[in-house]
Amino acid sequence: MSESPPSRRSTLLGSTQECRALESVQQMPQLILPYPELPVGQSCALQLEDGRAAFLVMLEDGPHAYLDCCPHHGSRLIAERDGHGSQQDPYMDATGGLILCHRHQACFEPQHGVCVSGPCPGEQLAALRVEIRQSGDRPENSEDQHYLILWDDNKRADT
Repeated sequence: MSESPPSRRSTLLGSTQECRALESVQQMPQLILPYPELPVGQSCALQLEDGRAAFLVMLEDGPHAYLDCCPHHGSRLIAERDGHGSQQDPYMDATGGLILCHRHQACFEPQHGVCVSGPCPGEQLAALRVEIRQSGDRPENSEDQHYLILWDDNKRADT
């Protein structure tokens, strides 16, 4: 079943031709967003188009994305704001080197989402495929902007 993408996609993609190309693929993207200005070792919360919580982690080799669901008990990993108004990184530990489940203290390596310590060693976060694309490859578009497309390889558009 092919769904028409929301109108904000064409704004982000820059051309209706790119939109049609995305519509024709078997698996529809779960989120399309501008390339974030996120420092290496930091993360941000996302919401997929179907309402599921996810997050993006910026690594030296680029962005990685996962569903916000700890394999330990299925709870969210995200940190709550503390009572003093300061905001810690929502998904990373204090060093920026590991993804942390702030509920159960499970630590995951950010490259592949494998739990390296805590209550679920060896279990893995559900990864989302991240593609970096460039909008406006036409000569009249002097400022090419990059954007991300997140795909959930486990969720098919026809299911």
